Amino acid sequence: MKRRSSSVDVGGKSSLELQNPDAESEHRLNGLVSRQSSVVFRQSSGLYSNQANGHQHPSSHAAVASFSPLSLPTSSHSMTTTKQPPLTGSGARNRSLWFMSVLSFFVATAGVGLLVAIFRSLITRQIEPKGCRMSYMRPSYIHFSEFDTEHTRFASKYSLYLYREQGIDGGQLTHTKKLRGIPVLFIPGNAGSYKQVRPIAAEAANYFHDYLQHDRSQLDSGIRSLDFFTVDFNEDITAFHGQTLLDQAEYLNEAVRYILSLYSEPQRGSRDSHLPDPTSVLILGHSMGGVVARAMLVQPNYQENSINTIITMSAPHARPPVTFDGRIVQIYNEINDYWRRAYTQKWASNNPLWHVTLVSIAGGNLDTVVPSDYASIESLVPETHGFTVFTSGIPTVWTSMDHQAILWCDQFRRVLAQTLYGLIDVHRASQTKPRAQRMRVFKKRLLTGLETIAEKTLSLSEPTILLTLDDLSSTVVPTGGRLTLSQLGSESRPMAYLLPIPPHGSPELKRFTLLTDAQLIAPVDNNQLQVLLCSVSPFQSASVNSIFSSTIDLSRNGTTPTRLACKDAASDTVLLPASRADIETPFYLDGQPQIHPFSYLQYDAEYLSDHQFVAVIDRATKMSHGFAVAEFSDHSSFQKREDISLARLLTFGLSFRLPAHRPVAMNVNIPTLRSSLLAYDMVINNQQCEGKQQLFAPLIRQYIQRPYESKYFVNARTTGISFHGVAPYMPPPLTSSGGDGLAFGIWSDPTCEGPLEIDLYVDVLGSLGKLYMRYRTVFAAFPLLIVTFHKNDLLIGTDDPFFIYLVPFIGIVRSTSRCNSRAHQPFSMPNRTASWLRWILGMGERRKLGDVALDIVLFAGMMTAGLYVARTFLNPILSNLVDPDKEKHEQAKRQAKAHLDRLSRRRHIDGIGDNGGDGARGGSRVEELVLNEYENLIALEMVAPDDIHVGFDDIGGLDMIIEELKESVIYPLTMPHLYQHAASLLSAPSGVLLYGPPGCGKTMLAKALAKESGASFINLHISTLTEKWYGDSNKIVRAVFSLARKMQPAIVFIDEIDAVLGTRRSGEHEASGMVKAEFMTLWDGLTSSNSSGIPAQIVVLGATNRIHDIDEAILRRMPKKFPITLPSLEQRRRILQLILKDAKVDAEKFDLDHVSKITAGMSGSDIKEACRDAAMAPVREYMRQHGRDGSKRPVDPAHFRGIRTDDFLKHPGDQYLIDVLQQRQNGPNHAAANDTYGDIDETFIEPQD
Repeated sequence: MKRRSSSVDVGGKSSLELQNPDAESEHRLNGLVSRQSSVVFRQSSGLYSNQANGHQHPSSHAAVASFSPLSLPTSSHSMTTTKQPPLTGSGARNRSLWFMSVLSFFVATAGVGLLVAIFRSLITRQIEPKGCRMSYMRPSYIHFSEFDTEHTRFASKYSLYLYREQGIDGGQLTHTKKLRGIPVLFIPGNAGSYKQVRPIAAEAANYFHDYLQHDRSQLDSGIRSLDFFTVDFNEDITAFHGQTLLDQAEYLNEAVRYILSLYSEPQRGSRDSHLPDPTSVLILGHSMGGVVARAMLVQPNYQENSINTIITMSAPHARPPVTFDGRIVQIYNEINDYWRRAYTQKWASNNPLWHVTLVSIAGGNLDTVVPSDYASIESLVPETHGFTVFTSGIPTVWTSMDHQAILWCDQFRRVLAQTLYGLIDVHRASQTKPRAQRMRVFKKRLLTGLETIAEKTLSLSEPTILLTLDDLSSTVVPTGGRLTLSQLGSESRPMAYLLPIPPHGSPELKRFTLLTDAQLIAPVDNNQLQVLLCSVSPFQSASVNSIFSSTIDLSRNGTTPTRLACKDAASDTVLLPASRADIETPFYLDGQPQIHPFSYLQYDAEYLSDHQFVAVIDRATKMSHGFAVAEFSDHSSFQKREDISLARLLTFGLSFRLPAHRPVAMNVNIPTLRSSLLAYDMVINNQQCEGKQQLFAPLIRQYIQRPYESKYFVNARTTGISFHGVAPYMPPPLTSSGGDGLAFGIWSDPTCEGPLEIDLYVDVLGSLGKLYMRYRTVFAAFPLLIVTFHKNDLLIGTDDPFFIYLVPFIGIVRSTSRCNSRAHQPFSMPNRTASWLRWILGMGERRKLGDVALDIVLFAGMMTAGLYVARTFLNPILSNLVDPDKEKHEQAKRQAKAHLDRLSRRRHIDGIGDNGGDGARGGSRVEELVLNEYENLIALEMVAPDDIHVGFDDIGGLDMIIEELKESVIYPLTMPHLYQHAASLLSAPSGVLLYGPPGCGKTMLAKALAKESGASFINLHISTLTEKWYGDSNKIVRAVFSLARKMQPAIVFIDEIDAVLGTRRSGEHEASGMVKAEFMTLWDGLTSSNSSGIPAQIVVLGATNRIHDIDEAILRRMPKKFPITLPSLEQRRRILQLILKDAKVDAEKFDLDHVSKITAGMSGSDIKEACRDAAMAPVREYMRQHGRDGSKRPVDPAHFRGIRTDDFLKHPGDQYLIDVLQQRQNGPNHAAANDTYGDIDETFIEPQD
């Protein structure tokens, strides 16, 4: 809501006073107790009016050729007070600030308790453990001072640096500026530091230094070191300001251009000469830096193909994190629309992003700065060009992480560094592999390998291993059987176990799975277990050994050996966190012993149709505690689907049982679980092995498809479930999602016979605490919402009691969708307390109907209680923060309404309006007009004829001008029917200008015109047009003309018009020029006429004594210009007669003609002041004669003598007359005044042509 500050002076200092509405009209408008108020206005003592010594006479309001700025006498009429009923609701202004009813007290108390429960739940329930290990580095930074204003206009604001790891990237710092690798640009996020690049850059430098540079095959494949560049944005607040985001994107494009140019300079680089110069840069973006990276490709200065790989961490791609700035919302829409349109093109040639890959990595539930839902790019990028993945599912990472930890988390930075090296190829100008290969690397490194889009690499290779077996060294597992090795090396020699692959076309889909705690991807010599996919070799002679790169001979002089051509399945190994009875988390922390992960293989039988056997080779020669379980299972046995309605799930939960004879790995899909706004608790009733040693504890993988979020629960017993599925305010995916709700992968020990029971139910309190992340801006805006509707009793903005029943309903709907994501450890309390709390809150193992009712009461009461709490406690404090001028605006609205009612009654009395009378008005009645906020301010400037006591008869010396005003302004406006025969020629002019020296009667003419015209008269003050909020002045100008059209015929009077509509100059403020342009457009522009082309009956009347300072375009719109010059001799005589007509004059000693002559060069205001001084002379004489004791005694006016001619010269005030004459005749502007207004002594007013 925009806050306004009105400059309307309601209480005083206005040159045109409006009387307060009477008690009856005020009661009718507001239902409030009427109170009489007096308003005091400032009156200029130096301007002409017929009020002296505090006395006021109706006949003394004559003004001759001069008067003060428009001012009205204060009304002193009595006002009737009507007894009103007690004030209630928002109108109860007299009650105590902290007053509340008993019901409100209890509801507010319940609401406070509920809010406390929300935040307590936030910090105590569904909390994921932090699993990041600390990282260490030795950073140094090199500033590129050469990247100055010659390259970018932001050089004085931002800076470019190169990171070097001390002790790794060269020796002395002066030599490390040489570029020898592949450029990577890091972009920090909102208020981020350029030094945040150091953990990732240090790991990349150490990984290349310790491993890659010593591997010839890696170097030959195109891998080189990485040159990490980083940008110092001076910690700009990007998330709150859209223009800052664009500035950074523009700067970064210039930085990329500069970085690429460095590699083409021989003195800068130390690369091999035969390698191509880089043409693109890899981009790493953190938080808002990821959004800036995408914005770079939209900017005009983007260099084509300079970016083809973007990796973002905790970046809010889908929506801005905060929407307080409308500009950033617009920029987001433009960026996202560009990316969507690009990827929806049918042909690659029409897609400017065809070679660009984007991977968004989200931190998950621990990231409380940016909701991880916003990191999704499913609505922007197809699977062929990118995806969204959560750190909790990345192999060997397996933990959520907060907004900053994603940069320094040791296990994550290792994976990210290895991923970067997997993308690059120095032999290509782009420095990266083709898009398809880059996506293959991303999927391999960042996904679990169990997703539907995960690619198997085994099919891309040829058999490289020759396996020789005999009946003594091999065992064939029966078809449909299971291979279980509880202890590797139990045979004390290598053994091969062959599992026959089902033939293609089997009646039911089958799947091969193998789970082991042995390392399958370690070097072969150290492997305890090896898995091969084999077929009988067509060549059984020993001479075929040369065809294969390696051989495994397990024959021991048994029967005739069998030779198998095999492929090693190690490349398709999926790493799973180890799950044993002594392990509580999928990760290990600093200071804890390293935990080696499980290895898992999974193939559909159709994928293995080219092979005949799966050979599991136990290479251990000594008995160990390692295990391996392998089998082929049917689809019906490993895939389970639980169809349950959401209502039943919320009410009774879900329980299902896995049979005793089940596969080692099972999938359970629950399509109902799609929303990320609910949290759940899962209880696993673990099986008993009955004396057997358990191979491993149950391992559960919770996952959804797109975004790819997986979470692992080791040694699973009781755990919290939350995920980032369908979230509020999120755009739909670019393509239809292949996911079908939340699913669970369950690995359990098949040797422990017995069913596995799993209970799943909604965690009500856990869900309650999740309001913070996804609706935190609602909490911030809720007080403003209450203030907005503080006049109503309900949030929905109505006082109708019927809607009271809707508030709980709205509470249920909103509450059931208001959940965060902070899974998975349950709330821990002492056993007795926990059991009591679970019984009270319905969280026991068996939920009952009463528990459900309690949940519904909590949900329904949340919104209602929050409303009462906010209204009761916050509304008295915050109501004035939203609009400090609210009371002022309300008062202006009431006064404007009352004033329009008075105008309406006056028009009815005069027979004007409603298409009657003289035809001055037609259409809507005045009291029926609906005015907006700005028109209410202007309505206060309207003048009622009853409030003015000056008419044309009270003005002397300007008879010819008065007649001209009547004929050209008053008659065409108020009696248009007399001019219908030549309407286009005899219509009122669009503007009239009165100009002349100060004090000559310009404003008094306007006052008389307001009384005599019968038209609506708007006395527009300059202060009314002046607003401190940008653009409000233009809206007020528009309101002036919109109100004038509603009230036409209308006259808009602007005194001292040169101050607001002066000549436009190049150095003036932009706002002033906009006001002038708006005024002229509405005055005489395209919209100044009605639909029939007839000009509106609106006349702008201006008065000024500086006509040369008025803009020429304004003067053009004022065809009628009347010079009001200094009065001539005859005019001065007429002025003196009017001023002194009620004064006592000594007829024998007062010469009117002489006084008229000696006042030459004086304005009407000056003459009035001279008369006032002369009238004081008899008072002074009386005081001298009767003493100055100050006693109050009756004074007879007959005791005062009359005014004489000598009184104008022979008293202390005579100096005033002399000073005025000298100022008029000898002043510096005397010649200019004569040129402008004519001769000041004997000028006669000539009528305008």
